[in-house]
Amino acid sequence: MKVMTVSLSLASGEGRSTPGRRPPLTRIQLGNFRAWFFGCAKFTQFLTSIDMRNTIRVSSRMRKRMPVWQWTPMSPFHPATAVAALLTGASAAADVSCPAPVFVNPAPRAVMSTLRPEIAWQGVAEASAYRLSLHSREAEGRTYARFDTWVEATRFVPALPLSDGTAQVIVRLYSRCREAATESPPAELRFQVDARASCPLAGLSLNSSRQVLAWSPTVGAESYDLHAYAASDGRLLYRQALADQRARLPADAPASGLVIAVRARCGATIGRPAFLAY
Repeated sequence: MKVMTVSLSLASGEGRSTPGRRPPLTRIQLGNFRAWFFGCAKFTQFLTSIDMRNTIRVSSRMRKRMPVWQWTPMSPFHPATAVAALLTGASAAADVSCPAPVFVNPAPRAVMSTLRPEIAWQGVAEASAYRLSLHSREAEGRTYARFDTWVEATRFVPALPLSDGTAQVIVRLYSRCREAATESPPAELRFQVDARASCPLAGLSLNSSRQVLAWSPTVGAESYDLHAYAASDGRLLYRQALADQRARLPADAPASGLVIAVRARCGATIGRPAFLAY
């Protein structure tokens, strides 16, 4: 391959070539070169004038030469409008192709007395399965139970209790779609499990002589705990474990200023207490 060294004289429009090489450029060739060079510069200026925030700045000379639909910002032929429409359409298609499920039960922020509540949701036609992530955390921050599993049905019952007292439960559910082969955005549900509600005590009363306590029996209760506190400062005065629904106060119990709390024991669950003050 032969390499030609050309030096251009823009003032005279003539070129001088190295001896033994090709003849210099003519004025016509030099004019064509200039036209090509400045045409590229104008095209580059036009490309850099496009603002992707739906505006366009074009020089007045080029705007006169261009049809209105090419530079009008809201025109569908405008590059920024076309790109925005493409991105919006792709995002909408992704959302519609694999919708998130909707929870039916439990209700948001509900308090469930059962330790293994059923979680149900509306089925998604495009879904072949659902991924369920459940996290049960007690008030002290300790994680009591955690599940991360695939479910083909539209319901889930935990295999283990979610708490032995009270716990905050967070459930995240994803749809797995057949065609898209992707997961939907998560649907989130929060509710509370309060095991004490499943072992309540009611009907606590004191007889006229203020010596005998009585209360209604609790279903499933194996025993009852009685605690007596001083009303003035909250000191524990005495406590007692009972098998029946009656209790006689000690002979040295104060005649007034006493707070009594009785709660039932249902297996490993200690129920919500009932209070009486006199």
